[in-house]
Amino acid sequence: MHIHVTGSGPALVLIHGWALHGGIFAPLVERLAPHYELHVVDLPGHGHSRDDATPLRLPYLVNAIASATPAAVWCGWSLGGLVALHAAATLPQVRGLAMLAATPRFVRDSDWPDAVEPAVFEQFGRDLEQDYRGTLERFLALDVMGSQHARSELRTLRDALVERGEPAPRALHEGLALLERS
Repeated sequence: MHIHVTGSGPALVLIHGWALHGGIFAPLVERLAPHYELHVVDLPGHGHSRDDATPLRLPYLVNAIASATPAAVWCGWSLGGLVALHAAATLPQVRGLAMLAATPRFVRDSDWPDAVEPAVFEQFGRDLEQDYRGTLERFLALDVMGSQHARSELRTLRDALVERGEPAPRALHEGLALLERS
């Protein structure tokens, strides 16, 4: 698994969301590098880790990241938030937790009403099979929905998505399954 290290100071691990890669944090890395030693993760199947076969399952991801990083605060965005949350719950080396647009559960259930309907997730998986690029485009559009700067943010996300190559289809399916099971 590719983990780019930059900056100096206390350690901070950054974990991206579904279908993206660590490069999405570039503006944040630029601002934080003078103050923190940043460990910017490309999850398996994404970015520079596109060919990494580590399963996208919480114990595997957490152990792989933890074995390559020092004691640190972990920050996760969306899917990365699930990884960071699991790490914080299971590893003493996680010194703190920051969640960006993340939740402990992404799919609605009787005890978790503030999430996506299961049918929406199932349809998203089917759409991914039938129209890979179109589904990624719709996903990015959802990321910026409601933003005052949606057009420019969508353009930035589109550019970032392919900056390190498209995510591996296997990783997208495993990532959706992880979000659905959470």
